[in-house]
Amino acid sequence: MSASHLHRGLVSVAAGLVISACGMDLAPGASSSAIAEPRAAPAGAWFCDHTVTGAVDIQPLVGFLEIDRTYLTDRPGFQLMWASLGAYPDGSSFGQVFLLFDDTARAQEFDGWLDQEYDLGGLPFWQRPSLAGGHECFVAEVIDGQGRPSNKASQVVMRTERFPAQGANARQALRDWFPAVRMEAGRRGISSLWLVYSEAQQVASLVYFDDVPMAARDLTVHPPISARPPFVQGTPYDRSGWVYHINFPFEPGDHGEASLWPIPGIHPTQTDGVCEVSRHESFRTTEDCLATCGNGVQDAGEAWFNCPGDVRLY
Repeated sequence: MSASHLHRGLVSVAAGLVISACGMDLAPGASSSAIAEPRAAPAGAWFCDHTVTGAVDIQPLVGFLEIDRTYLTDRPGFQLMWASLGAYPDGSSFGQVFLLFDDTARAQEFDGWLDQEYDLGGLPFWQRPSLAGGHECFVAEVIDGQGRPSNKASQVVMRTERFPAQGANARQALRDWFPAVRMEAGRRGISSLWLVYSEAQQVASLVYFDDVPMAARDLTVHPPISARPPFVQGTPYDRSGWVYHINFPFEPGDHGEASLWPIPGIHPTQTDGVCEVSRHESFRTTEDCLATCGNGVQDAGEAWFNCPGDVRLY
């Protein structure tokens, strides 16, 4: 693969793509209400595709996803996480999860931990009924990126283009290519994107996000970003989905940044059975919380399913 080959593959893409980054300047027009950026620029990424089995109804799962959040985002080197949902041409659904880490070693550790160790209530992660349709995950290094902090006003749809990146010079060719991509993105008003590379699989991916007006956010329709021209022409992999969950690093007692839920009608509630301290829940506001939830210590009556911020399983 050469830089010139990739340059020839660059085609038009609609403006307004947004993705979270760290250690980078805010793009023009970035919201002052955006969540603070992570501590350092990420160098590692973990990406996973999975087939969704059964009816797609995320709201009943929100409480369980918030429990997952307190463990998945507490792994060493974790920085940011996006979860999205899309549909194949035949109407079946798929999920995508994209995580950023301090480096590829931390991303690789996470991959092994999720596969071999993580379970809740004795049920391994990938054996959950909703994930039984199969999955494919890989670790990648971050070649480059451009973006602004995450907020649910701008990161509503996610698109991933994956393409071959073969040969001894693939990494350098991608680095040489990215400035041209960034320049073209800026010319068209695109705010940001990530370029990641897996040497083991000899593939590269562009991952980017876009905004959709609140009234048009609907999991039952194809995300509008999917109809726009891609960056890389003829890529064998091009998927788009609705971002329904954005997660930030866990803090003891769940006193870190609250997760974001960009899709209307999908969000935690004060009756979901889980005490979400990061959302300012307490025993004063909901019966989900015990009086001791949030102190960072497992007290009597606390368990992973009601006060996960205090109960550390790993």
